[in-house]
Amino acid sequence: MLVMILGLMLATEAAAQPCPVQPVLPRGFAGWTVPGNRPGIGRRFDVTGARAVAGETAQERARGGKALVVEITVPRAGSYAVALSDAAWIDLVRDGKTQAATGHQHGDTCSGIRKIVRFDLLPGQYQLRLSGIKADRIGIIIADQ
Repeated sequence: MLVMILGLMLATEAAAQPCPVQPVLPRGFAGWTVPGNRPGIGRRFDVTGARAVAGETAQERARGGKALVVEITVPRAGSYAVALSDAAWIDLVRDGKTQAATGHQHGDTCSGIRKIVRFDLLPGQYQLRLSGIKADRIGIIIADQ
């Protein structure tokens, strides 16, 4: 019981800590603080009003919520991270094949980043497919790692 009370006290104290003026962002995420509306590597873009998209897979439909598809160009081979401001499923597809994620994490509490998924990618065209979106607006960044 004492351990539970101490845990609650520590959690409450941590929650009361104010966020720094500059959020702590992972390497390659400097563009997160300047929202825009054009997709690109290294810059945040916000999407409003995502909806069901043509060609949704059964798995995407089963996730509920809204969906969106964004075409992106990867300029060179390497590790890339896709970060979102709100909850959603992330699929990265090239030539009809879903790419395997190499890692997952959450953003720092004060960063505004909810989720980060990493991929090892080759140069070329990809579809960034988000599904299960519950928010009216979602911020996205694709960062070269």
